[in-house]
Amino acid sequence: SSDLTYDYELDGRTERTLTAFDRYFDAVLVHGDPHLVRLDESFPAAAHLAARLHYTGIVAPPRSPPPATGTPRSREIVVSAGGGAVGEKLLAAACAAHDRLAAKGYAWRLIGGLHPSPTVRGLLAAHSGDTLAIEDFRRDLAGLLACSALSISQAGYNTVADILVADVPAVLVPYATGGETEQSMRAERLAALGLALC
Repeated sequence: SSDLTYDYELDGRTERTLTAFDRYFDAVLVHGDPHLVRLDESFPAAAHLAARLHYTGIVAPPRSPPPATGTPRSREIVVSAGGGAVGEKLLAAACAAHDRLAAKGYAWRLIGGLHPSPTVRGLLAAHSGDTLAIEDFRRDLAGLLACSALSISQAGYNTVADILVADVPAVLVPYATGGETEQSMRAERLAALGLALC
């Protein structure tokens, strides 16, 4: 139990976190931009960290040139779903949208993650074709997005960082299952700033 005092009531986990911070750490580096989302919005006890809290800005790899393909990037919609089963609904919706919008002249590129489930593999295999390309993973996502017409994705930190680096129009579908709020908060803030739709 901590012998520290606070101006507000703490839950046990937060109290243990602050006690460990005071005992073992000199500073906390937050990989984010306080003008976008501040730590205290999701961790109210951040005020206790005071001058020892430092924002680094959003950390993302530099934008690399997109690889050459036969499709003009300005006519490509990129859908990235992160990893695992979490993105299955997003990929299924993207396949359905592709089928309805195929005549509009846009090519679609779906990125299903490093370890797509059998369900995702089957779904993507059934829709693969001339106007729908499928990949498991892209190290150069920001470069790919930079010349794309639109990004459709969840709102994880790395993906949003790539979207901001690429400066691409974006639709965010945040993961919000099981009480998760991080992605929703990030997506809503970007939408409020006119940087995405959600």
